[in-house]
Amino acid sequence: MSYHDAISDREHLKRFICYPPTATRDQGIQAFVEWAASHQQDRKFMDDPPVTGAVRGLAAKWPCK
Repeated sequence: MSYHDAISDREHLKRFICYPPTATRDQGIQAFVEWAASHQQDRKFMDDPPVTGAVRGLAAKWPCK
């Protein structure tokens, strides 16, 4: 989440993840693990760099409206 915050310029770049201020590191890890488990057979996703999967997992858990 810190990486996402660091690269997101709220004036120019759309946020991908809108997590609550109470979100914990463990919740972020769990979000990724759940996302990865549900997509493990999809080579399109599993062949991407790990950070891409992490962002996808967090965005699935805490999408921006």
